[in-house]
Amino acid sequence: MSAGVCGALVHDGRVLMVQQAYNNRYGKGAGCWFVPGGYVKPGETLAEAVERELREETGLLGRVRGLLGIRERGGDLVAIFLLDLLGGELSVDRRELLDARFVSRDELEELSPVMGLSREIARTALTAAETALPQHAYRPDGVPGYVLFLAAGQ
Repeated sequence: MSAGVCGALVHDGRVLMVQQAYNNRYGKGAGCWFVPGGYVKPGETLAEAVERELREETGLLGRVRGLLGIRERGGDLVAIFLLDLLGGELSVDRRELLDARFVSRDELEELSPVMGLSREIARTALTAAETALPQHAYRPDGVPGYVLFLAAGQ
């Protein structure tokens, strides 16, 4: 089983999309638009991994606001996060990406080709960000790397 992450970074009503330069292990992806993401390295939390992938691919600093969902495919899991922009300057790692840009909902619909899952993630982030499970403040003593996403209580 492998663990992957992707993150919808929303800023000023626009979501960041990246255009992939290479095919993935399923033989797809070159030239397609995605939300940024990648695989989790040993010792990383999922949140750390998505923040690192965003920084490496785009030069932007983001912080996880919440969990939008989980995708499972043949035992591979991908955690889907909603991210807030902290800073940095948008730049493209040419080894991985052809382009990167923030798009509105209307621009997202015109963008092509976009992988189906990434389009759904971007739509959800732009229209239903309040549905993300927030990162909870609970941290048990002595448990390194502990992160909890839990529905907000009343």
